Amino acid sequence: MIVEAFYTVSGSTWGLGGAIILLVQVNRMVCIPSLSLKQLAILRLAKQYPGETIRLFYEMPIVDNGGPPTRYAAVIQTLIDFGLIEIKSRRVHCDFSRTQKKSWTKFTKDLKHPSICIWELWRDKFIARRKRAGRTSIPGKDLEDFSYVWIQEIGIQAVQPEIEGIRCQKSE
Repeated sequence: MIVEAFYTVSGSTWGLGGAIILLVQVNRMVCIPSLSLKQLAILRLAKQYPGETIRLFYEMPIVDNGGPPTRYAAVIQTLIDFGLIEIKSRRVHCDFSRTQKKSWTKFTKDLKHPSICIWELWRDKFIARRKRAGRTSIPGKDLEDFSYVWIQEIGIQAVQPEIEGIRCQKSE
């Protein structure tokens, strides 16, 4: 079984139904890493399906016609660095922004034939939200002119940390 989740660097907040407490051994010292809500949500999803590969997709803008990203997004890299997840697969490709498409579809769900005026209204609101979040991927001025972005697809699995002979157990 493969569980899929879509995450964008442009970032929607994932809700959490509970807290996860993590202990990570760093240079023989035990610490509790400081993780964001997004990181906790990703980790929680991975831990719900132990031994299964969770597929995550995230978008990054194409900057100055540059090549594909060679690094993971910071939100993922932190989880790797703490040894909480491991990467099982990775694929990078270009496509139209799924985040923009999803937002546009939601915005126009009750309209049979959205017009350019509706597009401009949505686009202005979308850009305003993106600017507050400090993101650069902006849809075009023509109707349904979605941005072309890098989409990085990764398969992850949760790693169960061991601390000085104490095996951390999953709590129910």
